[in-house]
Amino acid sequence: MSRNTRAIPALQHRFVPGLRFDTEVQVQRDGRWSDLPWPTDGDDSEHFRACIRQCLEVLGLSSRQLPAKDAVEWGDWQRDDLPRPLAWAKPMPGAVSIASLPCKSPAELWACAHLGIEAGAAGMLRLAGTSGVKRWVLLTGIEQVAQGKHIKPRSLLVLDPGLPRQWGCGHNARLHLQPAQAAHVYRGLDGDRSTVAVNRCLILRRE
Repeated sequence: MSRNTRAIPALQHRFVPGLRFDTEVQVQRDGRWSDLPWPTDGDDSEHFRACIRQCLEVLGLSSRQLPAKDAVEWGDWQRDDLPRPLAWAKPMPGAVSIASLPCKSPAELWACAHLGIEAGAAGMLRLAGTSGVKRWVLLTGIEQVAQGKHIKPRSLLVLDPGLPRQWGCGHNARLHLQPAQAAHVYRGLDGDRSTVAVNRCLILRRE
């Protein structure tokens, strides 16, 4: 009798370093764990600032030295006509550079996610819904299917400031990548489902 030795597919989650979520989502800085900053209202501009603060905390830096809320730079970072990858960057507190990447394909999105996991960077995505509403989310990990030596990308794992926080979980939504398509399925862990496009990715690196 022959035995089927084909590897069984396994769903895997990989998260950025320095993140833990056995209770609340926490980050490590100076050898201590603290809760990840979270916005207290539903204002979209505050969600953007929250994601920037979260990125800095993921990098092990304090987010208390951010520019004033009305600084011109905040609007610049949300423009649609920013240059190609790494051609545009601004210094941040703690010697952090920010690069803006106009991600258009699933392959580019997957590459951004791997920067956070493999190279110790932090990333945030701007999602655009069918109604034209834009929202920023923190990129915390990836979901992939492993079968033997073959790895198939499945979803990006994110923390969305506009959705409820989840207890004991490093994400509250999944961006399910659709091959060769501009729009992707966006599923919140609270049951929310929509179709979105990703038109911007900010990558923060600690210098």
